Amino acid sequence: MFIFINAQRERELAERQAGFLANITHELKTPLAVMQAAGENLSDGRVTEGERLKTYGDHIYNESVRLKRMIEKLLDAAKVDSGELSTEQAPHYLQELTAEFVEANRGYIEDQGFEFTYTHDKNLPLVMVDADHVETTLNNLVENAMKYSREKKEINIKVQKKGGNVAISVTDKGTGIPKSSLRYVFDKFYRVEDSLTAKTKGHGLGLSIVKNMVELNGGTIDVKSEYGKGSTFIVKFPTLMSSDSAKITADPAPKKVSIKKEKVGTDV
Repeated sequence: MFIFINAQRERELAERQAGFLANITHELKTPLAVMQAAGENLSDGRVTEGERLKTYGDHIYNESVRLKRMIEKLLDAAKVDSGELSTEQAPHYLQELTAEFVEANRGYIEDQGFEFTYTHDKNLPLVMVDADHVETTLNNLVENAMKYSREKKEINIKVQKKGGNVAISVTDKGTGIPKSSLRYVFDKFYRVEDSLTAKTKGHGLGLSIVKNMVELNGGTIDVKSEYGKGSTFIVKFPTLMSSDSAKITADPAPKKVSIKKEKVGTDV
């Protein structure tokens, strides 16, 4: 029975890997084809009107961002597999890192028709994290929330203290996750396949990368979901100080991180 179960798991993983390679090859070609076609029209002088020039420029920019994000995910996945994913941790206030992410991406998210809200508790303690990893985590979780939302386009991010941790929760009103799939959503290449997600593009890398980054920073990630009604992903990091009365001898101000002014992708 043990041999049979292991063989079945290996076969399923091999099938997911084969499907991933076929899908990612197609997805990498698509933005390249769009950029090539737009570039040819511009270089040939076929487009001269200001409005059309702007449209072509937007196409090239959006597809280049999409391509860049796909490549970044592939590189992150490769680093995880090789054990080369490193972390540069420093004391940060999670609510400030999250606020920078929200400020950089609110416009694009709301332009996609979403009601986007962000709240946080007061006087939250510091946590020791890699700011870039927090940004990547938020990018992936919000990207998933957008990707799997249909009629109710609502996304809420909340930062709060939970016990000895500071938690970031990302909640949506999307398709949700069946109970039978909850235990697998953080597995590499795994995607929920059902009638609600059949037309949604993806390759099953984002959540596995997020889980590795969160755990590398000493945190945990969990998901609560009701199928057909939405999901909440909860990321927790231990507080830097064990007591509210403890004094920080170093400068407590969080390191300022340059958040790239890029749109949250919705195709990977």
